[in-house]
Amino acid sequence: SVSSGSEKNGEASSTAPEFDLSNLLLYMFSPTLVTHNYFGYTDRPCRSREVCWPYAPTADGPPSKAHFQLMTESMRIEKSGLKFPFSSVLMLFSLATDLVETYFQICHIRAPLLDPTTFRHRFTNPHGPEGPPSPSIIACVLAWGAKFSEHPLIVADRESCSAELTGGRKRSRLAQLMACRAQEVLETHKVFRTPSLESLQASLMMVSLAGRKLPFAVDQGVALTINSAGNYRFWHCASVELCLALGFNKRTVVTKKLTFKERGPAGFAFWFTFWHDACASTLARQSPRM
Repeated sequence: SVSSGSEKNGEASSTAPEFDLSNLLLYMFSPTLVTHNYFGYTDRPCRSREVCWPYAPTADGPPSKAHFQLMTESMRIEKSGLKFPFSSVLMLFSLATDLVETYFQICHIRAPLLDPTTFRHRFTNPHGPEGPPSPSIIACVLAWGAKFSEHPLIVADRESCSAELTGGRKRSRLAQLMACRAQEVLETHKVFRTPSLESLQASLMMVSLAGRKLPFAVDQGVALTINSAGNYRFWHCASVELCLALGFNKRTVVTKKLTFKERGPAGFAFWFTFWHDACASTLARQSPRM
C-alpha cells in the first residue's frame, strides 16, 4: 500500500485517503464491471453509464478472451474480500509499465503535460520523498497508453473486438473501458474540487479522453451549433476553473510561488487550457472563459 502524493503535487493530503496502487490497477484492468467496493472504486449503474460514460455501448459489451483471462484465472473471493496472488499483481504492474512507456513515446510528444523522468521515478518508487503520482494521473496515463499500445494482450483484445467491424475499423473494449474508469477515478478523488497541478493535468488529459459527439446544426452550409456530450464540456470547464484557481494565468504566481521544477509543467498546463478554451469558444461561438 502506498500513500497519496503530497498536497503540493497531488490531491490535497488532508482530504485524499491513502490508496493502494495494486487496487487501482485491479480496478482499471478488471474484465467485468466492478459492482463492489473492494478496490475503492465502483463502476456506475447501468442508467448512469448510458448518459455519463464515454464509449458506454462498447464498454458494456462482453470481454474478449484475452482480457477475461488476464485476471479471472487467479482471482478468488474470500470473506475478507478479493484476494490475488502477488504474481498476478506483478503481471498487472508490468502491463501498466508498458502502457506508461507507450504514453510517453506517443502521447507525451504531442501533449507534454508531465515530466517523464519525475513521473517514472514516482511511479516505480512510490515510497520516495515525492510519493507516488496521484491516482487520477496514473489512471489517465494508463487509459491513454492503452489506446495506442501494441502490447500482445491489447492487440489480442483489439483484434477480437474488431472481428465483426467493417471498413478496417479497430476498437479495443479494454482501452475504452479504461477511459471510462479513468473518469470514475477522477470523480472519486474530486479533482474538479481540488486545485492542484496534478488535478489540472488530469482534467486536461480527460478533456480529450472523454468521448463526445458533435452533431452540427447546418443552415445553408453554415454550422450554427454544436451539441457536445457532457463529458467533454464538464472537463473543459473544470480545467479552466482549476487553472484560474491556481493562478497560473498570472506571471507573479508562476515565478514567485512555484519552484523552478514546477514552472515548466505549470506553463504547459496553462497554455493547453488556454488552447482548449480558444478552440471551444470558436467552435461553439461563445465568449472564451480565460
